[in-house]
Amino acid sequence: MGYSSGGSRRVSSVSLDLTLLGAVDEGLAVLGESCKQAVFYYVMRKYGVRRELIHEQVESFQKALDDLFGAGAKVITRLIAQKLYDKLGFDFEERRDWTLVNYVDHAKKLLAAS
Repeated sequence: MGYSSGGSRRVSSVSLDLTLLGAVDEGLAVLGESCKQAVFYYVMRKYGVRRELIHEQVESFQKALDDLFGAGAKVITRLIAQKLYDKLGFDFEERRDWTLVNYVDHAKKLLAAS
């Protein structure tokens, strides 16, 4: 999996955190605003993961998506990962068994290498 060239890419951890949050917002937006807010509420109430801290608890957020959407969580995860990679300027390649945790870890590695 490659990444788009385009000069030096320096993304701080704060910027990466905000980029992930934006990707989550956009990925969940396909559900509609009310459903998106309901997902954030569910994740916070059941898993204690506040929207603005998803970047610190990606594994718990993924578990919440799995519990809430079952097999459909793969679709939501893929959408979020696609948005994340797009925002970071990387080419996205779907990996069959990857979770959001895997995609975020891989994006961090790509950033470190660029």
